[in-house]
Amino acid sequence: MTPDRDEALARDIRSYCAEIGQDQLLVQGPGGNVSWKEGSTLWVKASGTWLAHADDTEIFIPVDLQDLQQSIERQDFSAKASILAQTEQRPSIETMLHALMPHRIVVHLHAIDVLVQLVLRDANDRLARQLEERKDWVFVDYNKPGAELAAAVDEALRANPGANIVFLKNHGIVLGGENIDGIRGLLARTLDELQTFAPCNTEAAPSAVPEHDLAKLGYAPSRDPCIHALSCDPVQIARLNENWALYPDHVVFLGAEPSIWSPELKLSLQDQPGSERSPYIFVPGIGTYEFEHATPAQKEQMRCYSDVVNRLPTHLQTDTLSISDIADLLDWDAEKFRQGNN
Repeated sequence: MTPDRDEALARDIRSYCAEIGQDQLLVQGPGGNVSWKEGSTLWVKASGTWLAHADDTEIFIPVDLQDLQQSIERQDFSAKASILAQTEQRPSIETMLHALMPHRIVVHLHAIDVLVQLVLRDANDRLARQLEERKDWVFVDYNKPGAELAAAVDEALRANPGANIVFLKNHGIVLGGENIDGIRGLLARTLDELQTFAPCNTEAAPSAVPEHDLAKLGYAPSRDPCIHALSCDPVQIARLNENWALYPDHVVFLGAEPSIWSPELKLSLQDQPGSERSPYIFVPGIGTYEFEHATPAQKEQMRCYSDVVNRLPTHLQTDTLSISDIADLLDWDAEKFRQGNN
């Protein structure tokens, strides 16, 4: 079967992907995904690729849309996508979600302003108040990415078939539209209504980060002042302890729990191969230290976390992923593949 492809549309989508992929408040490294439907073909971002690279690299894979739609009709959301090209890449973990959305173009983002809302315990109620009378959205509680999430989204859209926005608790936003201009306008309006702002508290951090014993283990002070400041603000130290695992990509790329420095941690690190060391270590009152082999994806995710927690209202409760949620992500072959690509 030869995949269908409108080259003009593909160029427009690649250009849009490259544009939003450069905006850390919308996309972080390999996070997020985009798709479009052409006849019986679904073009979807390959797992582990970066939207920012869409203009330079072929990041989209063609899969059989009809096969996926037949699986959806049977309520089989774990069906494997049939790839219509010779490639070493895998389609996005969320391919089934993209297939079940009725829109021609589907964009899934981890936008910072939206994540701030979605990690709050009363996220659904807050969205309802802020979006007022809008009826173009649905809310879905946290589900493991992939088949479980697709099933939950399918159920929500059957209840509100006119929705073109899906808010995913502790995860992100999915938008559907018939063209890029429609997607762009829908996203801009939603972000405007959900806008948050809170600069990182760099005043709490020393102006110069001292070298530390951790230098002997391959760590250097983070050059990002907002990441550095996480270790110097008592509010953020508390968040590191209590609100670490806020959404899937954070756990996948930065681990199940933060490494907050202590002599015991230092000793344990000395026994670990370099490749297994935590990408970041937080030294309370001193600063945040970055491992010399931290990957670009890990750096993007650490900045994402900083951007989210600095915008969180201190008086509101958040929800984090459960121990079983975290285990499901870290023991999952699909996420290990995505980690390996980065």
